[in-house]
Amino acid sequence: MLKVFCAPARYVQGRDATMALASELARLGIAGKALIIASPTARKALEPVWSETFQAAGLDYAILDFGGECSFAEISRGSEEARRVSASSIVGAGGGKTLDAARAVAAELE
Repeated sequence: MLKVFCAPARYVQGRDATMALASELARLGIAGKALIIASPTARKALEPVWSETFQAAGLDYAILDFGGECSFAEISRGSEEARRVSASSIVGAGGGKTLDAARAVAAELE
């Protein structure tokens, strides 16, 4: 039986990994505004870090508060916001539902 494992080419982990977020986006050649889809807990903990890292990298970002469920309505809301702010990338911050919604928004925008 054939097994396939897909993984990113680069994986960043560690205590201050979020400080590298914007520079990693820039390293990948991703310019323009990022839309961060964030749970309330993640936003509270990380918003000051996002401000610092994006400013240091010279990138812009917007934050969309995740509504709590990964639903068609939530994905549509995220896609509409991404288009409204002209986001060139989507970042998810939070638990599984938040990350699922962020991935779905990114897929819908492709």
